[in-house]
Amino acid sequence: MFKKFSKAVAAAANQAAVTYTSGTIEKDYVIGKQTASGGHCCLWRIHSATNKQHKIVVSVFIFDKQTLNKYPVQDREVVLKMLRRDVSQVSKSSYKKCIVIVR
Repeated sequence: MFKKFSKAVAAAANQAAVTYTSGTIEKDYVIGKQTASGGHCCLWRIHSATNKQHKIVVSVFIFDKQTLNKYPVQDREVVLKMLRRDVSQVSKSSYKKCIVIVR
């Protein structure tokens, strides 16, 4: 059971993207429906996806900067700083085989 769980975690956290532009992620992945949201103010959209080359099921974390337009300018900078810190902390984690940040 743990092996299945670790594979699921590895697949789920395999991809993270700070900004989403058309074609950037779709080049390597088939993006499915949104399965969850997370992070500060739930700004990360989590989608199921499949790697086109290896057929591995993963989760892609997408942050769209346009969602920040509903916040005041000074709050936008604070939120962006928090999101960058989140990505930095995840990349420094001790779970290098479970979590891989590609973009």
